[in-house]
Amino acid sequence: MPEIVEHHHSSGPSPEPLKIKVERGAKGGYAYEVSLHGVDEVVMIARIKSIYKQLDTEFCQKGT
Repeated sequence: MPEIVEHHHSSGPSPEPLKIKVERGAKGGYAYEVSLHGVDEVVMIARIKSIYKQLDTEFCQKGT
């Protein structure tokens, strides 16, 4: 009996509205990527600014 394989692809919004990726570079620095989904652009921009400020404080301060 042949095997049936089904593939489902979705291009809808991410099930997780917020995704943060933090990577440490070879020289000890950090890079991060923030992905946020929503409908209110002003609210999302304010939230991203806050997130970047927190990430910068946590990962990019000299002497820590």
